Amino acid sequence: LESFRVHTDRNILDSHPARIRVTTVPRAMDLESFLDREGAADRIDHVRLLNRLQGNPTLPAGRVLKVPVGGVLPGGD
Repeated sequence: LESFRVHTDRNILDSHPARIRVTTVPRAMDLESFLDREGAADRIDHVRLLNRLQGNPTLPAGRVLKVPVGGVLPGGD
């Protein structure tokens, strides 16, 4: 069974999946401001997809959002 050989490629061994953090919007604000506050501004497209959002909507206080965090792809960031 060759598919079960030991991997030694550091790019593969050092990769790990992103996690999904469920977080609550503390006060009314737009999506971009919320993601800046959460340190996830670079993942706005993923957040829109995960939460079925379009554009830069104003989020009401108490809204629950899924935000991807972490994760390293093989050979990349």
